Amino acid sequence: MIGTYYTPHRGAPDSAAVEEREIEEFLGGIQAVLPEGSISAKDIRCMHFGLLPMDSTSDRRGVPSPASKPWFCDHARRDGMEGLVSVQGVKYTTARAVAERTVDCISNKLGVPRNTCRTGMTPIFGGDGSNSDMSGIFPETVIRHLARNYGSESSRIMGYAAQHPELARTVAGSQEVLRAELVHGIREEMAQSLGDLVFRRTDLGTTGYPGRESLDECARLAAGELGWDAQRISHELEAVVRSYPGTATLPTRQIATVGEPGS
Repeated sequence: MIGTYYTPHRGAPDSAAVEEREIEEFLGGIQAVLPEGSISAKDIRCMHFGLLPMDSTSDRRGVPSPASKPWFCDHARRDGMEGLVSVQGVKYTTARAVAERTVDCISNKLGVPRNTCRTGMTPIFGGDGSNSDMSGIFPETVIRHLARNYGSESSRIMGYAAQHPELARTVAGSQEVLRAELVHGIREEMAQSLGDLVFRRTDLGTTGYPGRESLDECARLAAGELGWDAQRISHELEAVVRSYPGTATLPTRQIATVGEPGS
């Protein structure tokens, strides 16, 4: 895994995409440092990209740099517009502190008494240190995976599997991701697309193309939960496949959803 690499994006956020020119520039930098590695475009298994705020200043080459600090503005002070506060975060790791500062500012404006902020001492979701006993229920690979990804909230996944035994099976092509995780991702984590499930709610697609059978299974479960028709299923499959360089476009075909949980 190699990264990260930054390039400026000009235009609407929805138009952002990884361009071939950017891939070539990135590979050129890698090859300059590791000439014996012989890494080329054919070696790329998957690309992840996202947008983040850029700094108003540039580096020595004139290229904008990623913002290093969140941006906070009380417009009453800057623009004379009382009641408007703007905030722009940078990274997940600083979001808690940014939120605390924002809430404190708004509380002061509203004259609301402030309680001591507890988020700095409150465990994140699934991080309270308790463990669910999964021994004898799932293989060791699955148990480690659930503990790593869900922590003390692994029991939620087990609940889906207990109610629907077919959800206790792993997804085709995976030795650890349960079908129950897909349903959980939709019902509890607001997954709305196949890409959400494959790239952001599970580990299925983060290290390479998971395979047609795996994607079909995910699309079938998602269709049953979200009411997708054949056209939507085809669109979702195509969108995921485009994320993998060199992967052939999937042929369009209908995937039955009868009998799936939530259908």
